[in-house]
Amino acid sequence: MSQESIQKANMEELVYKKIKLSIYKRFIRPGSQLVEAAIAKKLNVSRTPVRAAIKKLEHDGFVQVTPNRGAFVIKPTAEEMKDAYSVRLLLEKQSAGLAAERISKEHIEKLYKLINEEERTFDHRDTDNYYKMNDSFHLIIAEASQNKLLLEYVKDIVSRTTIYVILFDPLDTLEFNPSIEEHIAIVKALESGDKLEAEKAMEKHLNSVIAGLKLEDSGANEDFLFL
Repeated sequence: MSQESIQKANMEELVYKKIKLSIYKRFIRPGSQLVEAAIAKKLNVSRTPVRAAIKKLEHDGFVQVTPNRGAFVIKPTAEEMKDAYSVRLLLEKQSAGLAAERISKEHIEKLYKLINEEERTFDHRDTDNYYKMNDSFHLIIAEASQNKLLLEYVKDIVSRTTIYVILFDPLDTLEFNPSIEEHIAIVKALESGDKLEAEKAMEKHLNSVIAGLKLEDSGANEDFLFL
């Protein structure tokens, strides 16, 4: 790869991270339009890396591009989010129940390690890695269910709903992380092999997440800022 190509890729990644982090921090809110020219001017770059960053954000699920209108940070309705979480609840209760009967010692150790990492990243407000740790926790449980199709479904719905949490329950607004205790309760239930308790712990956790979404504070910023 040429030096020019490397510089181009680095610039695209830098702009992508800048926009993504600004969405995480709510400097760019749900429903905001991402105008290439305006962003390029604010970041003092050309429109090319901005265009590439927006495409990547669209692929990640943060942005929806509408023909003849432009690119917008997604702004799902409360009903859409609740519908998604109702599906997630069904899938993850199933995966937790199966995992309680089939989970290995190695999986249990991984889950406890992830909880420690999740706590560390929360304390440091390491947003990107925090959500990665949280997603990994749920995917390991689905993996431990030993049902490959269920794992694929859980991957899809976790990816979709994590975006909702990022947009409507941002990390910086939380004084403490209720997920830690809830995750510990899930792992203890799995470790004991108690199927019903594992399902109940997972249900309690996901209901807590949807209850924490701040759906009333979803207005778009007309003049958003960047970090």
